[in-house]
Amino acid sequence: FSELLRMMYPYTSKARLTEMLKFVAQQDIKPLSKKEDVLTDEQTQELKEIFELYDVDNSGTISLAEIRPILVNCGYEDEEVSKIWKECDKDRSGELEFDEFISLMKQAYFGTSFLDED
Repeated sequence: FSELLRMMYPYTSKARLTEMLKFVAQQDIKPLSKKEDVLTDEQTQELKEIFELYDVDNSGTISLAEIRPILVNCGYEDEEVSKIWKECDKDRSGELEFDEFISLMKQAYFGTSFLDED
């Protein structure tokens, strides 16, 4: 979830990010089961807006060049950015289509992280 917050709020301070995470931790939110790992229409629309924000050349895809500065601003090292990219670019097109971006965001929403795997 912290990865999602860092992507959604790339310019927030570490203190503010910690504050947001503490707020969420205090909520009585039950994790979704794998059968419920489905985004609501509202979540999908929010992600579409985020995708369009990062698609600076309006190509309908997000390139590594478009997303790298965002991820670096969020505190990821170049090695982590490369790992994230490799995981997300399923078709190895060199671009993230919206469905691949959704897959990335679902990992963040539902608490799975490819950065923890090794």
